[in-house]
Amino acid sequence: MTSKKPHILIVGAGLGGLTLAQGLRRNGISYEIFERDDGPDARRQGWAIGLHSVLEELQTGVPDDLPSVVSNVNHLQPLKLPPQFVMHVSGSRLGVTGGPDTFVLRASRQRLRKWLSTNTSITYGKQAVRIEETKDAVTVQFQDGSSASGDLMVGADGINSRVREYLLACDNEKTLKTHPFAVVVGETTVSGAEFERQLVLAHSAYLAVSDDRTLSIFVGLDKVSEDGKTGSYYWFFMIPDEDTDKPDHWTKHASQAERLERVSQCAKAFDDRFTEILKLTPAEGVRTDAFSFRDAEIDEQELVSSSRVTLLGDAAHPMAPFRGEGGVHTIRDGLNLAACIAKTCNGGYPTINEAMKRYQQEMITRGSEAVRQSRGQIRRDRQENEPWMVWGHPARPTPEESLKLEDCS
Repeated sequence: MTSKKPHILIVGAGLGGLTLAQGLRRNGISYEIFERDDGPDARRQGWAIGLHSVLEELQTGVPDDLPSVVSNVNHLQPLKLPPQFVMHVSGSRLGVTGGPDTFVLRASRQRLRKWLSTNTSITYGKQAVRIEETKDAVTVQFQDGSSASGDLMVGADGINSRVREYLLACDNEKTLKTHPFAVVVGETTVSGAEFERQLVLAHSAYLAVSDDRTLSIFVGLDKVSEDGKTGSYYWFFMIPDEDTDKPDHWTKHASQAERLERVSQCAKAFDDRFTEILKLTPAEGVRTDAFSFRDAEIDEQELVSSSRVTLLGDAAHPMAPFRGEGGVHTIRDGLNLAACIAKTCNGGYPTINEAMKRYQQEMITRGSEAVRQSRGQIRRDRQENEPWMVWGHPARPTPEESLKLEDCS
């Protein structure tokens, strides 16, 4: 490759791809972003996301024309409450609350994506189907018959990454491992006293685990209405089940009402405080897709030899959300890769090949460790003295508080 600044193809306009784009833009490096969706609102983009150790780097790693990330993406706005995650386990209330010593942010994914899209151009409707490398370039072919060429290509195309399949020469179904849980997902909105009771359990999100450590309920606040009176919530109910991958499993065909009824029966193992959100969810608020948690550890030695193609985020190290780490690692990947490419342009690395190698080694090592740690968080055989980790911090005893909405505005 020549010493000129490279042109970067980014496949995927999620949080990682957009972070990379902003890092490149800050350094005057050209790029194109291709997204398979037909538009920014073509499908649901996920729920609120926890950010912590990467916040300062994120703000300094993007161009100056982006406003403050903290003041623009906080999912609790307009409520004046700190982010808080609480784990209700074995009668204990363990949590992490944002403050001077635990600087964390729970971001509205929609707001964060909009923030990261500032002054960028995204080409929608581009589903990658084939990748070709030559001595001088890499080309991606799209389903619509078009193509694009550049010096480097980055697969930021999520858990079902087409670019990963190319680099591993292996179908995603063989790479991804499904956690042995049947998962039911619901969404609902609450207001008034019901909203206050949820905020008392935790401002941002909480996890309740049954006494026998078999059943789990995760409940998250996605966003708050502009008047601060209503909260939009989502929940996961997790039931141990080794057969979730089977084509005839009940999660593949059960109706919304059937899913909610199954959850209601299992929920009898919990205190009523933790199941109120389930009772407030109508059947039409239950998702019907066969939702599951999947992850993967990629060995660098398994990758097809390539000096022009790499991965980031869920395309590289998909992980379950049990520690709230996936978003942090995705954004860190984008920032690190942008910095490596910029360092090459400034003479810090002798070649772009060396920069890619350095980035990939660190990213795979860090990402694989995060995948393993996430698995360990939800193990049924975990010891009583093992710390629960949330947002990069050990969960500590967190006293319950009284709370009124009118005092939070």
